[in-house]
Amino acid sequence: MEQINPQSLSLTFDRVSGVLTATFTPTRGVAAPNLMAIKQLVTEGGYDKLFIDDAAIKEFVSKSAISKEVFSQKIGERRDGEFVLEISPDLMSAYLTVVPPQGGRARAVEVLNEIRARGIKYGILHEKLRGALSAGQCVKLLIAQGDEPAKSRKNSTTSTTTPSSATPI
Repeated sequence: MEQINPQSLSLTFDRVSGVLTATFTPTRGVAAPNLMAIKQLVTEGGYDKLFIDDAAIKEFVSKSAISKEVFSQKIGERRDGEFVLEISPDLMSAYLTVVPPQGGRARAVEVLNEIRARGIKYGILHEKLRGALSAGQCVKLLIAQGDEPAKSRKNSTTSTTTPSSATPI
């Protein structure tokens, strides 16, 4: 069985663009890389925190098997975390979804800024919010809950024409 020459396969990470590129130099008597060899090189190189595109790696392996010339292909990239802040139509609750970063930066500061920008001030579930931001991920987690309007008591002397108001988030 032919060995993969470490010099025939290399990975390059561009810190500016955040792109991980694999390069293969075909050499007589040297086997083309396989999926396992590339993944091992990714791990050994410390690139396993990046987003690694398995489909791109498979394509790279296929091209390597038939290529006669040096070629390079993007196989991964740095991705910052993402988040979605949803406010219910009745303005009584807010939900947060956080997608963790893959080699990039978390978005905790942006989440807090968005909460302020959207006017969410009341009923914030601070422990849940802290937990989600510390963990770096959550899916549609309730992070703020307003108070429902108080129900009037039967036979109450309170006027029924005065609307009860809920406390929005």
